[in-house]
Amino acid sequence: MPSPSAKSVSGPTGLIGIIARKEILDHLLSLKFHVCVAAMAVLLGLSAFVMYRDYQSRMETYSSMRERAKLRAGESGLMAVVEPRRLSVFAKGLDENLDRGYTVRAYDGIQPHEWQTPVARIFSLFAPPDLLYIVKALLSLIALLFAYDAVSGEKESGTLKMVLSGSLSRGEFAAGKLLGGLAAVLLPFFALWVAMLIALATRPLLAFTAADFARLGLMFLATVLYISAFFSLGVLVSAWSRTSAAALVILLFFWAAIVFAVPSVGNLIAERVSPPPSAETQELLRRQAFVKNRFIAIQSQSRDRQGSFEAFNSDYDRLVEDYRVRLDATIATSKNLCRLSPAATLTYFFTDLAGTGLSEQRRLGLALMKFKSHNMWALTHQTVRDAPAYSAFEFPPMRLPEVFQRGALTDLVILAVTCAALFMGAVFTFLKVDPR
Repeated sequence: MPSPSAKSVSGPTGLIGIIARKEILDHLLSLKFHVCVAAMAVLLGLSAFVMYRDYQSRMETYSSMRERAKLRAGESGLMAVVEPRRLSVFAKGLDENLDRGYTVRAYDGIQPHEWQTPVARIFSLFAPPDLLYIVKALLSLIALLFAYDAVSGEKESGTLKMVLSGSLSRGEFAAGKLLGGLAAVLLPFFALWVAMLIALATRPLLAFTAADFARLGLMFLATVLYISAFFSLGVLVSAWSRTSAAALVILLFFWAAIVFAVPSVGNLIAERVSPPPSAETQELLRRQAFVKNRFIAIQSQSRDRQGSFEAFNSDYDRLVEDYRVRLDATIATSKNLCRLSPAATLTYFFTDLAGTGLSEQRRLGLALMKFKSHNMWALTHQTVRDAPAYSAFEFPPMRLPEVFQRGALTDLVILAVTCAALFMGAVFTFLKVDPR
């Protein structure tokens, strides 16, 4: 009679574990594994260094602009200065557009200030080497390189036919291969990411809070789903292809399409289906409103200067609201199309959690309009002795529940569904594979 330990090893779970451990060991002994891990280590180290220095430069600019804003408050309008987000070192997103100074005047509305001097603008030609880019491009490619010969390689060597001729079921073999391969990709990445996180957390400017660590945990969860989807895709194509070379070519095509082509094409289609408002037209309309209301003020010989201010700002607010509605429609169309790509979905999720995404940009626009409205009376009575004091501009990060409410939950669900669909597709394809 077999012992309990023998039963546990011979059961489905024990067999899956044995296959997974063998898969991990095979990867650990391969040159491919060591090259990929070395590439991850170098890129994550460079990312930590470059992104921290970039954040440091932006914080210096922020501090300088904030001091200037205090000195010049009321002379020629008000300054609203936005602090860079700490988590932008992991997903920079639109943070360079957000962390800047804005001048608020009664007759000019809200304008980005000329004090803002972007550092190393030439490097904006290239994607920032943040964690998001490494996961989206490099780690997904590594997952495919680990998976492209998971089944086709076994067929070519004759191992698959031999393994399936025994008592081992195809489902157990497929599950073991998937879990073992995923572990070989994700465990080294997790260890390197923790090292990167510790290195950044000890920097003077980055004092991560409990909320920040919660967001980082969600980023890692999204990474697991994203990489699992790519690895499952690799196993699916490997099971469907006759040779490993054919599987690799097909997977490289899918990788380029998913990571780069689909998001770009989605944005182009969105611009045609729902054209974005022209910034030049918006500026022209603002200037027309300015000239019209200044002319009214001059005609009245400045008897109703306050009325002129109010009329201009009423026109300006209407223009801004119309611009925002049309821009929101374009963004919504673009997001819906781009979400066909897991890479775009991951980008939306990471940047929303980091406070550097599209939701934060829209929220900043609303906060600036609110800031202008609160200070309008003070702006139009600067020469009055008892003019009211200015209220300070505040723009704290969104709380996590609000981040999920604004679209992050949708992105996480899409990633989970994509991962589950590709995982099940890989298993079902393997169940029907011809081992010869």
